[in-house]
Order: sequence, then structure tokens, then C-alpha cells
Amino acid sequence: VKYDVAPNGNINSDEVITAITKRPEQVFIFSGYGGVLLKEKILDTGKKFLHIHGGYLPDYKGSTTNYYSLIDENTIGSSAIFLTKEIDCGPIILRKKFSPPMDRIKLDHNADSEVRAKVLIECLKNYENSGIWEYELENNSGGETYYIIHPVLKHIAILNH
Repeated sequence: VKYDVAPNGNINSDEVITAITKRPEQVFIFSGYGGVLLKEKILDTGKKFLHIHGGYLPDYKGSTTNYYSLIDENTIGSSAIFLTKEIDCGPIILRKKFSPPMDRIKLDHNADSEVRAKVLIECLKNYENSGIWEYELENNSGGETYYIIHPVLKHIAILNH
């Protein structure tokens, strides 16, 4: 696979936007670290950005959502979406619920990455087999938007099993 190295680490910089715009690919996998959001300028390049959200959409939007779903329904989730200007509101390509990990303390470092990887792999295999991006749910409205979980609630989610 031919690739380019980004001129800097800021996904929203003019240099990175120019580099992405010049690429022939129409879809890019975006996996930024927590809190990094794609801004309007990069979303307006005409490219699509596939993102694997750590939460079952549209029910759990925002941050640290798997802790909230552990408290609500004793599951964790992951959803493949194309990013839009509204946080976690893009069309859903694939979403899955999973049983919670045996060791909930490692949710952020192990289980979250594992379920995201499983959804990404299945999503890409589906595309490879069909040649099109099929949507499980185009209208990703509703749900609840969560913010970084309070340490006490996180502790309850970890211990509640």
C-alpha cells in the first residue's frame, strides 16, 4: 500500500488537510486519541472518515460510553460510522454489543480496543465482500450524549458485576 507520512500530528492542520485532499482514496480510517475531533474544514474535503466509536450507537454517544452502558445494561459496545459535523451522529455501518470483560479495570486498555477492532474487521470484510458501504442505520439521531465519566460512577461500573 502506497502511503504518505503526515507533515505534522495535527489532523486538522492545513498541511494534513492538503495531503489528504491529494490522496486518491475516498475513505480514511480515523482513530484519534481521546478528545480529538475532526473539524469542519477536514470534513468538507469530500473524503469520508470511518471511525469506530467505543459505544453502541445511537444509544451511547460521546465519551467513556461503555462505562455508562455497563451501569445501564451490563454490556459494552462498538459502532462503525462515517464521521459528520455532529459528534457520533454519522450513519452507522455496523454496531455490536458485547459481554463485559472479566476484568473491568482493564476496560479502557484492553476490552475497548478489542471490541473496536472486531467491529472494524467485520466492517472492512463486509465492504470487501460487497464493494459498497452498507448502512445498518442511516438516521443516527436520538440517544444520549455522555461526557467523561465521574470517578465514582466509573468505580461503580467496574465493581458492579
